[in-house]
Amino acid sequence: VKTAQIQVYQLADGVKQYHLMQGEYPSETRGLQALADAVGSGPPILEEIPVDPWRTDYAYSHPGKVRRHRFDISRFGPDREEDTDDDIGTWQPMK
Repeated sequence: VKTAQIQVYQLADGVKQYHLMQGEYPSETRGLQALADAVGSGPPILEEIPVDPWRTDYAYSHPGKVRRHRFDISRFGPDREEDTDDDIGTWQPMK
């Protein structure tokens, strides 16, 4: 779970950097993949987009489902079920 929390916050930092460089958040269509694509004439923000420790992609939503004025990055926890206590997201403090 700790690895997933760290990855969620690293991805969130990448989205914030993208926002600073582009003046907008990545669209839901492009999603997190926008971080691995070249940004303007510069290099990508991330070399690759990680998958969670359970080998599934992180979910990105903009506007966020929890933080509607920004974005959310989330993943189901080890039980792989939505809306349970082990879910991980950018709206949660690091444990």
